[in-house]
Amino acid sequence: MNSANIFSGLTRRILVSAISATLLTPCASYATSGQQVANGIALLLAPDNYVTNAQPTLSVLNAGSITADGGVSVNASGSSGVGAQVNGQGSLLVFSGGSISTGGQYGYGVYALAGGLATIGRDANGVGTNITTSASSGYGLYGTDAGTVINTVGAAINTSGAVSDGVRISGASLLLANSTISTKGNSSYGVDAYASVLGAAAQGQVVLNNVSISTQGSSSHAVYLDGSRAGVTAAMTGGSFTTSGDQSVGIYLTQGAQATVTGTSVQTTGTFSYGVSMNQTGSQITLDGVSVTTAGNNADAVWAPSNTTITASNFDIHTTGGTAVGFDNRASTITLTNGSILTEGANSHALYASQEYSSAAAITGEKLDVQTEGAGAVGAWARLGGQISLSDSTVATAGDTSMGVRTGAGSTISLADTNIETRGATAYGLYAQGVVNMLGGAIHTTGQDAYGVAVVDGGQVSLNSVDVRADGVDAVGTAFGGTTSASEGGAFSMDGGSLISTQSDAFAARGNANIDLSNGVLAIGGSGVLLDVRDAVGQVALTMDNNVAAQGDIVFDSSLLSGGATPVANTTVLLSNGGRYAECGEPFVAG
Repeated sequence: MNSANIFSGLTRRILVSAISATLLTPCASYATSGQQVANGIALLLAPDNYVTNAQPTLSVLNAGSITADGGVSVNASGSSGVGAQVNGQGSLLVFSGGSISTGGQYGYGVYALAGGLATIGRDANGVGTNITTSASSGYGLYGTDAGTVINTVGAAINTSGAVSDGVRISGASLLLANSTISTKGNSSYGVDAYASVLGAAAQGQVVLNNVSISTQGSSSHAVYLDGSRAGVTAAMTGGSFTTSGDQSVGIYLTQGAQATVTGTSVQTTGTFSYGVSMNQTGSQITLDGVSVTTAGNNADAVWAPSNTTITASNFDIHTTGGTAVGFDNRASTITLTNGSILTEGANSHALYASQEYSSAAAITGEKLDVQTEGAGAVGAWARLGGQISLSDSTVATAGDTSMGVRTGAGSTISLADTNIETRGATAYGLYAQGVVNMLGGAIHTTGQDAYGVAVVDGGQVSLNSVDVRADGVDAVGTAFGGTTSASEGGAFSMDGGSLISTQSDAFAARGNANIDLSNGVLAIGGSGVLLDVRDAVGQVALTMDNNVAAQGDIVFDSSLLSGGATPVANTTVLLSNGGRYAECGEPFVAG
């Protein structure tokens, strides 16, 4: 902007030279007491210290302007002090370099309202502006009302009191670049944005470019966007958002707020300090090239308890605390592409879709690298009607009881060209209480009692061209069972592919089990057992059709034998269209 145009017309110059200051008070700095008011006029401030108590030190109104080109120090002490206030359309503050500070409660570093414009930048030597508030309920930058704009480059904004935000806007526009924000008090946000609260409804707008935000207090979010009333939109590129207190979220959206985040790093360390939190119906966020790391217990990387929309690509998710989920979805629609998810803590699932409310909880992922390392940490878990779909992805778990994929009753997981690997005791590859459909890919387990597939309580599993291998001790290829009744098992169908247990049975059934093998399936029990029937209540049916090759004995638990070798259990085996079955050490029988 051309300063000659800004300041043409009536101009008043405040100039106090270092020489005159020295003559008046040797070895002392000059302080201008009272306000510097630009009421419809233009003021150009000389380098100096400007101090007031409990009132705006710099005040711009009625289309006036104040310019500070460097070396200006502004201080407002006392309660409700304001360093610089810009009020009304056409009013302009240009502050380059120097510093603005407040020392009392309810202090504002820069306060722009009613359509005013505050431009804060670097001086001619490239030195930015320092903005500091040191008491509670203070704000570094505060903008309110439609048409109000705060445009800031190269600033360092610091607040130290409780409930003291680095920046707050309400219906105004914030453009902040190459700057830092630090807050130290509890409930002190880095950026806090709303629609206008008073007067005509106006949308809040936030643009952050290469901004580093750090908060240290509890309940102190780095970025908080509340879209109630007229909405809030935000575009954030680069930079980093870091929180260290409990319940302090990196990026928090609520009430229909909308945000796009590109190339930003988010880090939290406190308990229940989510990386991204999506609350209330209608909130939307798009993440591209974003990394999210959380270190606290119960600190999900992404928490989505409401009907919101999340889209993420080229992302990196990492949690280290216990019960710290990668994507924790209770009612949202989440779409993921080209990303990695790593959780280290116990019960820290990577992908979790649980429909807790009326809105569907759905996760769709493509080209994902999913890993969990803690005990009981599932790679992908859908329950209570939740839905998960993965393609061209890998799911790997390393902890005991850490299943690769799990469905609850009423839920479905669909997999295409996805590989699953587990490395822990009782770490099943698939656990289906609901429905699992898998096309292509492989399932591999290596732990003791780590079944390749577990079908329980009426679950249904359909595998097409999938290779299943269970390598651990007592690791059955596919096991059927029930958690509430011995008669509840499920259905398992396999079209092509293979199912091999290297040290245990190919199939073990406790409860109802419908096993349908077709189109060249190879099924082998390394223990010499193809099918182990383990109770007398269940109805077990094994069908082998179209060039299936199955090897191993069909055996019955000793408790099922009545009067010798006649099994009490109701078990049927059907061979057709070239299906072949061979007992251990015997030649194949063709159907």
